[in-house]
Formats: sequence, structure tokens, C-alpha cells
Amino acid sequence: MQQAAEDPPTKMTPQPIAQSSTMSCSSGSSHSSSCSSSHSHSSVVEAFEEEPTSVVAVPLGEPEAEDELHKEAAASASTSSSSSDTVIKEPKLGHSFFFFLCDMRRAVVLLDSIGIVIGVVMLGVEINAYMTGSDDFKMPLMADSTAREHGFGVIMVLKCISIVCHLAGIRGAMRFQICPLSFATLWDFIYGVLAMYDSYWIGFTKSLLVLYPHVVLCSEINQGIMTPETYGPREKQSICGV
Repeated sequence: MQQAAEDPPTKMTPQPIAQSSTMSCSSGSSHSSSCSSSHSHSSVVEAFEEEPTSVVAVPLGEPEAEDELHKEAAASASTSSSSSDTVIKEPKLGHSFFFFLCDMRRAVVLLDSIGIVIGVVMLGVEINAYMTGSDDFKMPLMADSTAREHGFGVIMVLKCISIVCHLAGIRGAMRFQICPLSFATLWDFIYGVLAMYDSYWIGFTKSLLVLYPHVVLCSEINQGIMTPETYGPREKQSICGV
């Protein structure tokens, strides 16, 4: 008993870690899947680290190359923006009222508006003259011959037709329609004939002044020169810049 107690204890020699890992991997079937997954993960990481990247970068030691790239990018951006902002205006193809005042569409709208105002005012004047029995307020065109022969009713009908035709002229000019403009043009022609018949030269001159832009505007709309698409960028004109 004493001899067995006096024997020195045996020394445990440590084994390498690699052997323990192999032993743990070969210890059972339950750990085989984890070992294989760890080996595959390590192989993927090694392949990713060994694969060269395809990104081409500017060397950090060359600031001049970076400056050149920045300058080229800024120049291309400014060129594209300037080309997109630049609008080339086409030359005007239509006529101008008295060569420089405004386009014919504006001239028709302006003259017909003035004709409506004058027609309404003179209609009130004729009604007042008829109610008071005075001949002082009658228009020169109808004062001598037509008014005395046909009476007050004809004068009122002609005044109303004049106002309606001027309204049609404005509508045709605003919407680029020939049919309403034709009514206004026809009335201006009839008014000019009546003025010339009664030797009312002021009215005849006014008729020619109004007839001129109406005829030209009808021709431009018929030829496709004055359209909603071409008016704004090409045909629009005004001496005051509006």
C-alpha cells in the first residue's frame, strides 16, 4: 500500500490543436456538416480575397488628373444646359400692321374692339336723338339719305349688325377661325360701299383701315402662317413689346 501511494503521478502531455480539431471533426456524424460548412466558407473567403477588383480609380498621387476630370465634367454639364436653354426663334412670316406696329391678329382685335365701343356709343346717341326728335346727333352716314328714307328702324338694325360683326371678328382672331372673320370682313366691305355711296369719306377711310387687317389675317390663317402653334414663338409682334 505504501509503495502504491509513493509512485509519482503520470504527466499529461498536451496534444496539438490541429489534432484536436481533426478529432472533433471525426468524432461523430452530427459534427460532420458543421465542419464541411466551415471549410466551404473559408474557401469562399479566400477566393473573394484573391479575385482582383475591376474598379478603375484615379491614382491618389496625381491631383492634376483629378482636376482635368472635374473640368471636363463641368464643361460638358454647362454645354448641355446651355444647349437646352437656347431657343432659336424663327423669322416672322406674316405681315405687320403698317409694317411695324403689330401683327394682324392684334390689329383685328384692337380695331374690332374700338368698333364695338364706337357702335355702342353711337347707338345710344341715335336712340337719344330719336327720343328727343333732334337731328343733331345722327351719324353723317345715315343723316341725309338713308335715315330720312328708311327711318330709325333701319339705323338700329345696321348698328346692331355692326356690333355683332365686330364681336365675330374678335372671336375669329382669338381662336384663329376664318368663318367668324369672314362675317366681320363682309360687314366692313358693305359699310365701305354705303359710305362711298353717301360720300361719307371718313367712314370710307375707316372701312378700308379695318378691312385691310381682316383680309390679311384670313389669308394667313388659310395658308397656315398664323396658327395657335406659330403665333407665340414666331408671329407675335407688338411695337410696345407686350
